[in-house]
Amino acid sequence: MVLAMSVATAVVLIAADALAQVPQTLSYQGVLTDDAGTAVEDGDYSLTFHIYAAASGGTALRTESKTVAVVKGIFNAILGTTVPLSLPFDRQYWLGIQVQGGAELSPRVELASTPYAMNVAEGRVVKSINTLADSVTLAAGSNVTITPSGNTLSISSTGAGSDGAGRSSKTTCIRPSRAT
Repeated sequence: MVLAMSVATAVVLIAADALAQVPQTLSYQGVLTDDAGTAVEDGDYSLTFHIYAAASGGTALRTESKTVAVVKGIFNAILGTTVPLSLPFDRQYWLGIQVQGGAELSPRVELASTPYAMNVAEGRVVKSINTLADSVTLAAGSNVTITPSGNTLSISSTGAGSDGAGRSSKTTCIRPSRAT
């Protein structure tokens, strides 16, 4: 029997506590159907997941096999639980899936932007400030303090200035912009 994946699939990065290290895992949910589009029988299925840098062809950059429970065709798999995902997620990737050792299902699934948030773990939160762009690093210095509080980043500095006593203080708050 040739198995097919339904179009309704979701790729979600497993969320971590705000102060914890970003997990190097990826949650994948799908619907397993037969050629007629009917959900496969409930049970455990062996799935092999391959991550590629191309929509077709090429060599898998990462491979992971899992036995997953399928109920009414629906399955969930968390990739990277045995060996954390080490791909940089700095370009487009596709997910290929094999069921029960058969041929890889087609087409491959284009990964959405959520897994790319793993770049945050490397400190690439600020993408631009003034004329700097891309990997901007904010670093505290001897007279600079950076204090995160929720979605606000406060940057304070002290040093020689104009208050008459040779001191000055300035605080800048950076808040994320909101889509309108």
